[in-house]
Amino acid sequence: MRRFLVLIVVAMLAAACASPVPETFPALEDAEAYVERGKSLSEEGLYLEAIDHFSAAMEMDLTSAEVFFLRGRSHYDYAVQVIVEETGVGPENAPVLPDEAVEHMERAVADYTSAIELDPQYAKAYNNRGNARASLGDEERALQDYDTALELDDSLALAYFNRGLIHYRLGEYEDAIADLGMYLELVPEAEDRAQVEDFIEQLRERSPSQ
Repeated sequence: MRRFLVLIVVAMLAAACASPVPETFPALEDAEAYVERGKSLSEEGLYLEAIDHFSAAMEMDLTSAEVFFLRGRSHYDYAVQVIVEETGVGPENAPVLPDEAVEHMERAVADYTSAIELDPQYAKAYNNRGNARASLGDEERALQDYDTALELDDSLALAYFNRGLIHYRLGEYEDAIADLGMYLELVPEAEDRAQVEDFIEQLRERSPSQ
């Protein structure tokens, strides 16, 4: 169970709160160029560098919900990287999050909130903010975010998956089973299908209705 959970889990933000751009930061032609470079850096796992590029794009244009979303995701991914490196487990199993990870999780929440303020229909931003809040131990507000994400887009499979895990953590096994089952229905070819099905069976054994 522990190993399974590790595998499956592995707003305008004021300029003063943003990551500072180094003096040697490369000059690119426009905001979009910084965004594209930031995406590439994030895919390479260079999250801090990606954050700097997204921040540079914001200095040129603070009206893009997508850029706040992308920077929030880089903050989140970097926080998870720090947690795994320092504790050997994912955020859901770490007894205490490293201070640096907490800082970046909170910045992720702030950026996702900014994205939502700019685009209240941004279902993925609600889902991702739920992930960050869950990592910070705020299950109730994470659950609210997943609920809203699914109200906006009931085909968002990952929101069902993530909400199912929160229901599990709250001991709400029937709801967890329903959400994880919906995830498998929406993603029939999911790579983790066997693991999720096994997890559902374990939850059924714990469910009071069984």
